[in-house]
Amino acid sequence: MNALKINFYTYCNGSCPESSIHGLHADLRLNVNDSYESTRTGLQILYAFPYAVILKTRGLRQYKSHSDSSINPLDGCLLVPQTKREYPYHDGTLFQSEDELIYYIENIVSPCIPILASTKSILPRSLQIEETIDGDKVHRHILQNASFTIPSYVLNIIGRALSDTWNQFKGNVNNQLLTAAVTQGLQRNKIVIGEYRVQQIMRLTFDALEKYYSIKVI
Repeated sequence: MNALKINFYTYCNGSCPESSIHGLHADLRLNVNDSYESTRTGLQILYAFPYAVILKTRGLRQYKSHSDSSINPLDGCLLVPQTKREYPYHDGTLFQSEDELIYYIENIVSPCIPILASTKSILPRSLQIEETIDGDKVHRHILQNASFTIPSYVLNIIGRALSDTWNQFKGNVNNQLLTAAVTQGLQRNKIVIGEYRVQQIMRLTFDALEKYYSIKVI
């Protein structure tokens, strides 16, 4: 039992560690930044043998055309956090526990918030937008305009609920569905902030998407 746990946060198994935390699987593909990016969350991991460096910024799902998720040199590499701005981007410090890995991904790595496409049933799938926006910009908009203080870990829970719901329903989402997903995510994490505050956060989220990206969620 202990060996499996140590392996989980010490070594990369070639798939997205963030998705593994939530019991899901996502491939890692080489992107235009020469990092391996999660096809589910945008988490970027840099190959610096024998290390796999989890970068603080997420990718934009801009993969190299020849990228093949079955060819992955990260399998078996030591997982480390980004601690430097220049290559090799780390100082060799390993994650000391699973909780430390989770904290780093949820609090240090930039949040993952998907673009939310208009979901009118008459729209063909080809017209729906499916890419990642800057979660930090949306979070800043919420923090600057909310009438109450919102801890960063609460915003991360909300961002994760939005992302998971988007991926689960493949873009076929609307205001009510996303709000319900966020409410359930907060409840699962035993976060009590009240229905009015949830509604205000969702309104500010949708306002930011429309203001910065011309994406209107209906």
